[in-house]
Amino acid sequence: MAALHTGSGERVPLDGHAVPVLLDALGHGNGRSQGQAGGPVSVQASAGSVAEHAEHVRINSTHLDTAATTILASMHAVSYSTAQWSNNALHPKTKDEATVDWIFLIDLLNYSFWHERSCKGQHTVVFEGTPYKGYWSLCASIQRALKEGVPVASPAFWAEASHDDLAYVFRPSDPDTSDAMPMLDKRVEMLQRAGRILVQKFQGRFVNCIAQANKSGQRLMQIVTHHFGDMFEDAAEYKGRRVWFNKRLQILVADLWACFEGTSFGEFHDISSITMFADYRVPQALVHFGILEYSQTLQDTLRRHEAYHSMPVSESQSQTELTAENAQHMLPYGHPYEVEIRGCSIWAVELLVGRIQQKMSCSPDTANMTINPIIVDFYLWDEAYKNQAGMSHIAIHRTRSIYY
Repeated sequence: MAALHTGSGERVPLDGHAVPVLLDALGHGNGRSQGQAGGPVSVQASAGSVAEHAEHVRINSTHLDTAATTILASMHAVSYSTAQWSNNALHPKTKDEATVDWIFLIDLLNYSFWHERSCKGQHTVVFEGTPYKGYWSLCASIQRALKEGVPVASPAFWAEASHDDLAYVFRPSDPDTSDAMPMLDKRVEMLQRAGRILVQKFQGRFVNCIAQANKSGQRLMQIVTHHFGDMFEDAAEYKGRRVWFNKRLQILVADLWACFEGTSFGEFHDISSITMFADYRVPQALVHFGILEYSQTLQDTLRRHEAYHSMPVSESQSQTELTAENAQHMLPYGHPYEVEIRGCSIWAVELLVGRIQQKMSCSPDTANMTINPIIVDFYLWDEAYKNQAGMSHIAIHRTRSIYY
């Protein structure tokens, strides 16, 4: 059964019927929000609050059992685990302090890769003969720069590098046919700011942030929030309540845990308090499994946006005109539709993890598997990314934001 995370990392059993009672106990039922931003109470209880009040997104609990059975069998068949993180071709294979800085760099910039309607194609980076798009174009940019001798994983470099130096790192392989990385100027500005903070306060290494956290993922997120502030805090107003998602804060902890397989710089005693990471792909996968359902109004809106961004571009349209039009065909960050998709996704994965764990306890073959919201999120994201064609009929929501 899914469980609510208390401040100590303890998991309190819950089910979909427990939402109002638990939220009242946490102060969410009457609009109060307890806990630190990004703490174990705030993200999960925020999601529960959204799920309780959502008007356009519904969790269909009748499909949880079937989805749990399918996902558990698939994960067991391929021995899905944290090892998959390092097995990705573009992720680091070493396990040292430099790898920690690489992970911080990636998760600082891990947002908004989707391609909007443009005169050119999606930002693409070719590395060692393979073209990469989306999140993987970011990883490929970093690996390409390192191969070229650019110390791009060093916070001291970020702090001193010019805009042009950093923009060059993320250049498309063919600028004539491929767009620049989305929100490039914002990424460069954040990289420079973060580099200066790390140099001035943490001797230029993110491991010194981790050392202060005393093996607590929640404490590490508080440290990052305190020092890096708006670069990571991911929250919105929803029906008079402040709700927290903190996607990149949580995935920073999760990536460290996965890369180091729960040891060394990735050892966190409260890792089970991390929820899934509310983005674009995982909600699509949850709809695919029948766990999330969208209202007809929301479906029509997303399909209209999808159809617009799939339209060919007229030769007479300028990029300036397209940019103005594009803004009218996406959900603004903090829009109720967007908040409901993200909040219900988090809550759905909590319930899904609970069902999977129930099934594991009944089978000796799976009893020793590690299943938590992080692993399930990684699996769902991988499946949605690999099966884009098979899920193409399910429109994703489009939001331009630095938070995911």
